[in-house]
Amino acid sequence: MECRRLALIFQGTVNTDARVRREVESISKFAKIDVFSTDVRSEDGQFFNNNVKLVQFKLLDTWFNRNFFFGKQFSEVQKLIDPMQYDSLICIDYPTLKIGVELKKKNPKLKLIYDSHEIYVETINQFFPRNGWKSLYGIPMTVINKLYHRGKEKKLVSHVDICVTVCDSLKWHFEKIWNKPVFVLKNCPDLESLGKLPLRNNPYIEEYGCVESDKILLYQGDINPGRGLFHLINSMAVLPSEYKLFILGSGMSKNELVQLKLTLSLQNVFFIDRLPYDQLFNYTRHSHLGISLIEPINLSKKLSLPNKLFEYMYGGVPFLASNLPEPNNLLKQSDAGYICPNFEIQSIKKSIEQVFANAELYKLKSENARNSIINLLNWTTEFDLLMKEINTNLSNSYLQ
Repeated sequence: MECRRLALIFQGTVNTDARVRREVESISKFAKIDVFSTDVRSEDGQFFNNNVKLVQFKLLDTWFNRNFFFGKQFSEVQKLIDPMQYDSLICIDYPTLKIGVELKKKNPKLKLIYDSHEIYVETINQFFPRNGWKSLYGIPMTVINKLYHRGKEKKLVSHVDICVTVCDSLKWHFEKIWNKPVFVLKNCPDLESLGKLPLRNNPYIEEYGCVESDKILLYQGDINPGRGLFHLINSMAVLPSEYKLFILGSGMSKNELVQLKLTLSLQNVFFIDRLPYDQLFNYTRHSHLGISLIEPINLSKKLSLPNKLFEYMYGGVPFLASNLPEPNNLLKQSDAGYICPNFEIQSIKKSIEQVFANAELYKLKSENARNSIINLLNWTTEFDLLMKEINTNLSNSYLQ
């Protein structure tokens, strides 16, 4: 196969964005790829072969750009990319798409790939205040922003050659509003990379003084609104002391959650800062239950399929998830977890206790979790399926 050259634009760090990292690793096996990122660290290069070049650019992060003119944040990267040098350009999420379309106009032969990890326009209600006097401007701004960017995204997508997203629910949603095919690439673990991770001793026992009889509950990921973490911490106040909750990550809600823990005088809730993936997995695999209580505060959250569910499963850890379409579909496919019916404190408490009430069922779900990842829900399988679908449905695919 001829070695092609691609560019990829995204906001974030390759080391901490597992999906982007896996995409880059997979593509670099058959093509050269230049990754334009807002945060390149000295250690990031060690994860890739010589086909990968990492380029950092400055984000124009003004208040207006961050809250209204998302695409203008990426104006600097446009100066760094000569579209005539590339066969394809991958744009990660809506804010990067405007720059991608402008570059494609300069080189109409450039294949534009749009990888939408969420319904970005629907997340705008997280940007503006919705309570108190500030809601007087926050709510109208949210409505106006959504209407404008919904139309803007649809117009930009008309220039896209290949649309990709993370789950079936989002695929169906996007196909309905964009009127074009959308392909699915789930955020499944990469068995090859995970197999190289060092296996360390139990950090909960060695670092936090837990004992073998403790039941370790883990939330890993962004600590932001809509993650069910306030409900989860409140439920820890009514659970027995052997239940220990570890919240591993960072985000805008962390300080409020720490304050809630102090207010409730909880001794069974712990916070751990974001960790590199090799260290994170050690916490995951020594946990007993992985929790993801996404709240449907917008359509994007309602239709989401959290990556952390797959990460829990690879560690042989059953999951407890919200009663939403994608977690329910994953449960039917794998029988590797449990569904919490709602966000009431007693309901969460009961759901957690029921997980450990039947030792044989728990063991079966633990085995199902890891086996599902090894045999079906892994990155290699997902990426191969995506490539076959694209080449079958698009005769002028950028991968041919």
